[in-house]
Amino acid sequence: MNFKDKNILNWILLIFWMGVIFYFSNQLDLKSGFESRLDFILRKAAHIAEYAILTYLAWQAIGDGVKSKKYLIYAVIFSILYAIGDEYHQTFVRSRIGSPIDVLVDSVGITLAGLIIWKRK
Repeated sequence: MNFKDKNILNWILLIFWMGVIFYFSNQLDLKSGFESRLDFILRKAAHIAEYAILTYLAWQAIGDGVKSKKYLIYAVIFSILYAIGDEYHQTFVRSRIGSPIDVLVDSVGITLAGLIIWKRK
């Protein structure tokens, strides 16, 4: 795969993942069916995982093949802004609320992905 095709694929994957996050944020009820404490833990773990993936994909797309630490900072900022926008979006979804706490949970995933990438570069 040549550089241009790979870069286009990186952007497609990023946009797809943003759509996945948007889709789940638009659901009226995301309860797992487990008891409430386990359900809470699973939902927060999902937040962490989905935003770690978003950060990695953003770094791949924004880096445009360079993959420098500077682009990692851009990816982290982008992901935090997306998390804020996602929580704001949830304020318009019936039976959902936007939560600053969820932005902090999302930021854990963003930070974890950022630290892993930073260490590997």
